[in-house]
Amino acid sequence: MSDSPTSSSYAATASKMKVMMLDIRPFFNAFQAPEFNVILKNARKSYPNDPNLVVRELSGRGLGVFKIISSTEPDLDHIKFQRKKRWAAGDESISIPLTLPREGRGERREGLLITIVDAALENTLSIPARVFNSALAEFGEVVMSTKPQKYKDSDVMNGNRMIVVDRNEKPLPDRLVIDDKSFLLKYRGKVWFCQTCVENHIGSCPYLKQFYEALDAKKKLKISHHIIADSSLRLAEQVGIKANITCMSGATAGQLATAVEEDTNEIHKDIIIAAGCNDVKVSDLENERSVVKRIDASLKRVIEVIAKKQDKNFLFLNTSPPKSNLNKTQELAHRYFEKRMEKLLGQHDNALVVKVEEYPEAWVDGHPTRNSTGTMMQTLVKEVPELLINEDMLTTGKMYRGVRSVYLSGCTGCISLGIFDEGGFCKSCVNNLTMKKLEDENLFKRIQKQISEAEIKAKKRHHSNGDQNEVESKREHQDVESS
Repeated sequence: MSDSPTSSSYAATASKMKVMMLDIRPFFNAFQAPEFNVILKNARKSYPNDPNLVVRELSGRGLGVFKIISSTEPDLDHIKFQRKKRWAAGDESISIPLTLPREGRGERREGLLITIVDAALENTLSIPARVFNSALAEFGEVVMSTKPQKYKDSDVMNGNRMIVVDRNEKPLPDRLVIDDKSFLLKYRGKVWFCQTCVENHIGSCPYLKQFYEALDAKKKLKISHHIIADSSLRLAEQVGIKANITCMSGATAGQLATAVEEDTNEIHKDIIIAAGCNDVKVSDLENERSVVKRIDASLKRVIEVIAKKQDKNFLFLNTSPPKSNLNKTQELAHRYFEKRMEKLLGQHDNALVVKVEEYPEAWVDGHPTRNSTGTMMQTLVKEVPELLINEDMLTTGKMYRGVRSVYLSGCTGCISLGIFDEGGFCKSCVNNLTMKKLEDENLFKRIQKQISEAEIKAKKRHHSNGDQNEVESKREHQDVESS
């Protein structure tokens, strides 16, 4: 993978940086030394247009010496200061030269700081520092010996160790093996596999930068939309939209409707129910009428909630998977769910239906891929444009990371509490489904007829193609004999 524009431009700038030294010790005694902000102000005068100017004072024996790192040449080869006259009244102007850096006893040599992760824990602290020094010496001269690392701005250790190495040409490994223990190495400029964006890159994660920007933007907004979904939105990222997303894996439309009814969050005024993929599943033991009966019961629960919650607006996203290699019963389940849902919700002014017209790729293991999840999210955004915060933050590579996940509960057909095996139906609903007639017999028979007619047409096309192939085969055989 190529570097991002940000990392590439940073690397290009870093490679051109220049280092100069400013030593004020010959010109000021310790009590006369100018304040650090005066050093900064006067340094800026010599580098007026440098956006990358860095000024750092050395420590220890280097106190009074300042390292100046820049991406431009200074306007002058010195920096001017005002100094009080020692034996007379008034101030005098002095110029302190900028010099090239040099190795000296009072200056620490440059090197690469390497963090050895988890090398100072209870089971690794007994490994002597010299062992790490020796192992890393083949990658350059050890400038600072291995020692425990502290948290930034704290005297508490973080469980890691650190070492500074003046690098040679040999590339550093990703991990260092010591006494059969493997330690992850971290250092500036390392190409590493990021678990967040699931890609290799250098430095901080661009995706996380976008993520926190979108999160900050979302915190400032008033959220009124709630998307309550089955597991088809498990790869959705709620940071990119002006809505909260809750996923109940395995839920039917009826179970999600009950969850909406029980949601006590008053800010949720606009409800999006994303369901269907579990309603259209067909077991080997089910016949067509039993499939349609449970779909009716599930959608009836949705309509009960929509009718009761007249103060809320509802949008129903059909999450039925794309049709591929379906048998007659499965085909009927898909068609009936879609048509029955559209008919029922069309009778309510506070409800709309939306579906994905075409997925970019096939689902995997009964769930949409990340690309297909993105298509589902874009479908919602197209229907409700005010949802969008960041179109690049609509999905994530990790399941359920970008949504709130809740456990499956409740009956598909009524408000009974519990966890039920019979397709999500309580015992009472199972008994009712056995005795109950179809809610829409006409729709059921019409879809049956459409499927049968399509099947007959397909067979005719198959036979027609077969006859044509037989004619062409005979013709080719006659041509061969005549020749």
